[in-house]
Amino acid sequence: MKKLLVIFLLTAASWGVQAQALGGPVAIVKLNSTYVITQQAFREREQIVASNLGHALTPAEQKSVLDSMIQDELFRQAAVQAGITATDDDVMRQLRQSNPQASDEQIRKEMELRYHMSWSAILVEIKKQLTAQKFLATQPGVQDIGKNLDVSESEITDFYNNHADKFVLPDMVRVSYIYFDTTVHPQGTLEEITQKAQDVLNKLQAGKMTFEEAVRLYSQDARTARLNGDLGFVPKDLDSPNLRPYVEIYGKDFLRQLFTLHIGDVKLLNTSHGLAIVKITDHIQKHFLNLTDPIFPGQTVTVHDYIKQNLFREKAIKAQDAFIEKVGERLRKEADVKTYPQNM
Repeated sequence: MKKLLVIFLLTAASWGVQAQALGGPVAIVKLNSTYVITQQAFREREQIVASNLGHALTPAEQKSVLDSMIQDELFRQAAVQAGITATDDDVMRQLRQSNPQASDEQIRKEMELRYHMSWSAILVEIKKQLTAQKFLATQPGVQDIGKNLDVSESEITDFYNNHADKFVLPDMVRVSYIYFDTTVHPQGTLEEITQKAQDVLNKLQAGKMTFEEAVRLYSQDARTARLNGDLGFVPKDLDSPNLRPYVEIYGKDFLRQLFTLHIGDVKLLNTSHGLAIVKITDHIQKHFLNLTDPIFPGQTVTVHDYIKQNLFREKAIKAQDAFIEKVGERLRKEADVKTYPQNM
């Protein structure tokens, strides 16, 4: 019995040490008030970052998360001192920008599912970030961020030469179609719709009407009907993320068959949700893009423009990060910050 009691006491002591560690602070931040960054708060932020990155964080990434939390808290305390706050409405306005049609409840559920956190915890995190943004917008020099930034022609050329293999236009066809719905809002039985589509195809092949006339008379896709049935260019790479919407709407079998046709061919095909009389209006072979080529057929933005925009954006982000870092360093010198990496 005495031995069992000793084991119990040792186990209890061990649990006590673990509980103390689990409840210990990860950092204590004091600028004009004392704030403890708890393990729970750290884990919640870590979870958000890991979810965005798609992997468990390395020790270096964990330290970066903690530094970010300390910086956010310094900004928050400085903002409170300046009378700057973020409200629940501010948060919802921010989130609605990416999904303007969703209700507040839908947005809350989507965020909870995405980050596996309670809405209240998510709200706290976003409020901190918005408060920091508002505070930074009041700091001297914020208007000068990005001023005098420029991208030289040599930078553009160097980037292109170093990444020329990335500027490849895949094999593509341009497609127009006349859509017959057989699943969502069918106008008749499958047999009747199939016969109607075949009749329209026969008229087209006999030259009794133009493709554009048939689109206006018969297509049930209102969006493309306004464009004479034009679906635009479809890349051959069915696994490309850019093609995912096409795959979801039309199905891979439909898209594969497009590349068996030639310019001018008109054919009746099955899609995931209906029938389509398709016409191939253009075919572009896979090739490397030059600096003066459009980044995508039909667009006015060239490869040169695309590279310049992205290099400028990178420089602007670096300038913004440098400004934030400068403000954060100033506040950290004024503050009392203690970290406890053993509790991370």
